[in-house]
Amino acid sequence: MKSSVKSTIQTIFIMLIILALIAGCYIIIVEKKKAQVSEDTTVTLTEAEQLIAMDLENDYPLTPRAVLKLYCRTVECCYNETLEEKQLEDILKQMRLLFDDEFLNNNPYADHLDGLKMEIDDYQSNGKTITSYNVESAGSVVEWEADGESYARLIASFTTRQDASYDKVYEEFLFRKNENNLWKIVGWRVVDKDEMETN
Repeated sequence: MKSSVKSTIQTIFIMLIILALIAGCYIIIVEKKKAQVSEDTTVTLTEAEQLIAMDLENDYPLTPRAVLKLYCRTVECCYNETLEEKQLEDILKQMRLLFDDEFLNNNPYADHLDGLKMEIDDYQSNGKTITSYNVESAGSVVEWEADGESYARLIASFTTRQDASYDKVYEEFLFRKNENNLWKIVGWRVVDKDEMETN
């Protein structure tokens, strides 16, 4: 009698171990499939989609250089990518969050959009692309106070290619801190290399 109870307990124990092994294998297989499905469904956003998805209301660039880098990135996307109308409109809305109120008041959205479309069409019809941009280092930012407001200036360069020729354009950007202490672009001007070296 004792041996039959002992035999039954051993059988139950062995069956529990086998069930635990089967359950463990099942869980491992299911988790691997979930990981594979999530890897397969990971979507890579285009540059335009990344720019549109940015939350600039809550995650605004903190320095003039960071603002300018984002602006240059946006310009490069607009001029080099083939964008749908809605994407261009949404990117321009994002870009306009980088601008000072004075700039925005002087450049209403509809006029800004029309001008941008014409520039992009001209660029693309002439086979021009922006091959790169460069923003001066943080140490090159010039800051000053005037009339109780904080200003900064910084230079960026855009290298463009048309057919086999390359051209480099230098632009000096003017920034002003707004009431929320955020650096906004007031405007810019083209500067030549000689003028840049004397500043």
